[in-house]
Amino acid sequence: MSLTSTELQQFNEEGYVVKPAVFSTNALKPIQDALSNIVEEEATRLQSEGILEDSYPDEPFGNRLGRIRRSNLDAAIEITKGVMGSGGGGFSGASMFGMLTHPPLLSCVESLIGPTIIGASAYRIRPKLPEWERGEVPWHQDSGYFLPHCDKHLLVTCWIPLVDSNRNSGCLYVMPKVHRRGVYRHYTGGHGGYLEIPTDEFPDMGPIPVEMKAGY
Repeated sequence: MSLTSTELQQFNEEGYVVKPAVFSTNALKPIQDALSNIVEEEATRLQSEGILEDSYPDEPFGNRLGRIRRSNLDAAIEITKGVMGSGGGGFSGASMFGMLTHPPLLSCVESLIGPTIIGASAYRIRPKLPEWERGEVPWHQDSGYFLPHCDKHLLVTCWIPLVDSNRNSGCLYVMPKVHRRGVYRHYTGGHGGYLEIPTDEFPDMGPIPVEMKAGY
């Protein structure tokens, strides 16, 4: 699997491309299972400590954390720490490595930068909890987190939904063609503590929701 000429053209012109069917349902299962184990361990612990009344063990992967959040927001946030870590890249392991080195994914990236691929350590898993500030990442460019000498290189970010993602559940949004304007000024202390492009410097372009199914 690689990007088609049409997809490459869209990436170069729009700054992003949506590539469906890179991960099958079976290919996503190892990381879903690993994350489910974290939720199970933490929810069971909080329930045994009397903090959480119901751990909702029968809920599926995509629903369980949301059900816990509706009954106890603090408990749900505590559980996410095992996934996100203190700096945002907490979860690691064989299933994460397997996802990052998934051959169809690497083939698509190779279409953009060639066969020499270096995977950055800045991988992130972003649980989406209703009305949780840290679950909403404000408008930014990933290059805003890098030092200026990185700007001359093409750094490819891949967003992979682990559950079906749409506007109601909190999908990714992109701003087309912004890459042509360089790196915007980012400010610290933005929404949820992230870097953020302030609204008065916001690009005058319409955001596009990226709705995707998890797996195929």
